[in-house]
Amino acid sequence: MITAPFLSLTQRQLAITRATGQDTYVNGRLVPAPTTTLNIWATVTPYELKHKENTLFNEDGDRSRQALKVYTQTPLRQRVDGPNGWAADTFVWIDGWRYMVDDLAIYNMNILNHCRAICYRVELI
Repeated sequence: MITAPFLSLTQRQLAITRATGQDTYVNGRLVPAPTTTLNIWATVTPYELKHKENTLFNEDGDRSRQALKVYTQTPLRQRVDGPNGWAADTFVWIDGWRYMVDDLAIYNMNILNHCRAICYRVELI
């Protein structure tokens, strides 16, 4: 399989946290879904605010949050709502903040399959 030049430069191992089920309520309290950890290789670059053309469709608060662009050959997951949905993949970056996959594009080219994800910083509550 061919590796794209942008996938082979400065790749880093990321520990992706993926929910394996759905959150449930027990006695009125939210119980988070169990998670698994995937170790993947990815190229991570900053996502500049001035080039956020696609953020016009995001909520107002998301337009100014710090974001990273992740390229990988491992498919990532963004949040899907509904009864059969799932939570978005997250990871902790070297700055100590947790980032969540928000915008996802999967390219199936048979020779060069890869995934581009825009990940926004998760604000602590």
